[in-house]
Amino acid sequence: LRHGWAAYPLGASAMHPHHELIDEQWIERWHSHGFAVNTWTVDEIRRVQHLSSIGVNAVICNDPGAILRGLATGS
Repeated sequence: LRHGWAAYPLGASAMHPHHELIDEQWIERWHSHGFAVNTWTVDEIRRVQHLSSIGVNAVICNDPGAILRGLATGS
């Protein structure tokens, strides 16, 4: 499933891999095929910042308020 082979026949518009399974190359590949990339479960601010910098479209986390506060303060 990491390669997204099932996404086409299912008509998917996004990929939802666990954050530890992705890197910039995978994100570029999925984006080039028209998929958004939404990852889960990321609870570390630095990891969210990194994922954002390499093109992840959305992050699922356990405490969105804490992540938003951390992003706002840059910590």
